[in-house]
Amino acid sequence: MNSLKETLEYINSNGQDKGNLKGKTIALVASGDPTFFGISEYIKKNYPGNIVVIPGLSSFQYLTTKLNKSWSYAFTGSVHARNENFIDKVKQNKLSIWLTDNKNNAAHLCKLLIEHNINCSVIIGEYLSYENERILEGKPEEFINVDFSDMSILVVENEEN
Repeated sequence: MNSLKETLEYINSNGQDKGNLKGKTIALVASGDPTFFGISEYIKKNYPGNIVVIPGLSSFQYLTTKLNKSWSYAFTGSVHARNENFIDKVKQNKLSIWLTDNKNNAAHLCKLLIEHNINCSVIIGEYLSYENERILEGKPEEFINVDFSDMSILVVENEEN
């Protein structure tokens, strides 16, 4: 399946009593945090059956724990398939943490920080919890020509706040 819509169409067309899935149990496995710009909201709106989410460790929690960095007062946002006002949010917050995607990857976001003269440091976490995990810390200019996974986490520490 290439999309959540296709997945739900498949489930609905192959379920017992075709289309009458209320009370039926299905399982979907997804990476990331299903309740933070994840699949659970879409499933909840479009699936008539009961939904139980069994969480794992969120990527934000994983990265900040590895860094021993509190994120209690951080702005948490996503530029993964959405148009969040990244620069304004970074300017307004001392600490912001972002989900990225293929268009708004960590290198692109670092370029935006430089273009808008944001005095900050960044931390980029990718492939978190996997063998090829990489966590990099530095100034945005250090990362504008680095290839990053589409599904990275970017932490921005605004030094002007």
